[in-house]
Amino acid sequence: MSKGVEVQDGIGLWQRGDTLIVMWDQPATLERWHHQVRRMNSMAASSPAGILVVVVILSVDTLPDAAVRDDMQATLRRLGVRVRRLVAVPLGDAVMLSLMRTMLRGLLVVSGQAHRHRVTASVSDGLRQLRELAGTETPSFEELSIGAEELATALGLDTSVALDSFVPSATFRAAAPQ
Repeated sequence: MSKGVEVQDGIGLWQRGDTLIVMWDQPATLERWHHQVRRMNSMAASSPAGILVVVVILSVDTLPDAAVRDDMQATLRRLGVRVRRLVAVPLGDAVMLSLMRTMLRGLLVVSGQAHRHRVTASVSDGLRQLRELAGTETPSFEELSIGAEELATALGLDTSVALDSFVPSATFRAAAPQ
């Protein structure tokens, strides 16, 4: 497993500099969410300018329950400006995708953080949106795309299948901003 990659019970984390890529391949539970939050808290404590986070939600078939949603809202409020931007990238079938996007947008509005955070349709767009607020510690687009591939591999997913779920690897790198 690559340095900076951590996998635990359906959630993978890849960290470089001030940036965290999170990949969920299992439904959200409080335990999984708290695993992500622990890393975000740790990074935010050591990054005075704040952190950047992209969360890729692979084809999961259930929405987070009320307790998880409430904790997500409270966490985003508490972290505030210490998270410069969080971009959620839900993927899946059309019905679940629509429900997940609506839930995520509502969560951001209720948390009071919708002006800073985003929901987008593709990983490459999510990475571009992170790069809009890049600092000196933020990895390049190319490094971030490699991180997404490393996470897919670490989660035991067929990399080509996982990347096809968002953007095929060759296209992913070719789409890097100039």
